[in-house]
Amino acid sequence: MKSSRDKLIDATFQEIYKKGYSGTSLGDILENSQVKKGSLYHHFSSKKDLVLAMIKEKFLERVEENWQELSQKDEDIIDTLIFVLKGKDKNFSNGCPLGNVLQECSGLDEDFVVLMDEILNSWEKLFENALNKAIEKKEIKNVDAKGMALFLIAIYEGAVLMSKRSKSSKEYQICINQLEHFLDLLKTRSKIDTKKT
Repeated sequence: MKSSRDKLIDATFQEIYKKGYSGTSLGDILENSQVKKGSLYHHFSSKKDLVLAMIKEKFLERVEENWQELSQKDEDIIDTLIFVLKGKDKNFSNGCPLGNVLQECSGLDEDFVVLMDEILNSWEKLFENALNKAIEKKEIKNVDAKGMALFLIAIYEGAVLMSKRSKSSKEYQICINQLEHFLDLLKTRSKIDTKKT
């Protein structure tokens, strides 16, 4: 059975995802969580504290869960990356929870900026590590893994944002297909270079 704190965190995630930080009230969160106001203030001093806790817990958890398969692979890393990207079950009406909060909250307060940097750095490091493994295994030609990690996140977030605008998966699929072609070129170049040596 979930604790009142867990219920508050879950409800906050849902409300912020649907309505954004500014559009969500503590009343919405209390109603959705079915937790009493006293319990809320027992755990959190303000809406900001509650949202910061939700971001830290839910978004770091989502990064780890969403890309777990990639981080655990020791071969076929690029194919796994594409497989995971193509297999993403997205709500294109609401977009990416992390992207939404990043856009809205980064300008609000330094605490949000620091926390969002921590989450993005974690995601970037996960991709960087996977790409370094792919380079070591000669799956792709030697590339700047750190720069490529940032590029991949930008493509992913941009693709979700474009599909949020149209409320369909069309743009996301087009972008991920183009990314697949790009990564296939890197794989092909790596195979050619390996044969030459």
